[in-house]
Amino acid sequence: MFHKPLVNPQIFTIMNYIIFKHTYMKQITLLFLFVLLSSCSMMTYTNQSKLSNTSKTYIINCAFWDACYAKAEKLCSSGYSIVDKSASLPYSLEVSCK
Repeated sequence: MFHKPLVNPQIFTIMNYIIFKHTYMKQITLLFLFVLLSSCSMMTYTNQSKLSNTSKTYIINCAFWDACYAKAEKLCSSGYSIVDKSASLPYSLEVSCK
């Protein structure tokens, strides 16, 4: 009355998993890496204040120290001195332009 299946269901699911793994895992891994790297981007946020009439002071918040220093160099083309520096994430660098 009942026919015996042509393929064992367990073997069939294992074969589907192997085909899925071979076909799609590379794309899923690349997508995951892209999302991870884009979420850890080097975005910086800057607030401006004045300590005195002659110098401008900037507070730069960023994810990496290199990004903070690059932003400070961009803001203060004639040089800068570091007023304050935080040690926790997000990093905060307060600079005074010369």
